[in-house]
Amino acid sequence: MNRENSTPWNVIVVVADTVRPQFLGCYGNEWMQTPCIDQFAQESTRFTRAHPECLPTIPTRRTLHSGRLDHYMRQNTTDALGRPEFAKA
Repeated sequence: MNRENSTPWNVIVVVADTVRPQFLGCYGNEWMQTPCIDQFAQESTRFTRAHPECLPTIPTRRTLHSGRLDHYMRQNTTDALGRPEFAKA
């Protein structure tokens, strides 16, 4: 919350699949043109060091949305090579 007027902040979490930072102008790419994303990033908070809970996308998103590590959620998932892996609690 903002301390001056106690209004809640607006929070938008953008999760893009298979888009690495080096593909975006706001992270220094001069060849790719991403003006809308660059403007949004300029007016927002950018993270330069983020680490996923695990490599596959779906378990990482489950962790982001739930706040719990994937192996505690008893969901079937895959390892980094795409092999089935069953979570153990």
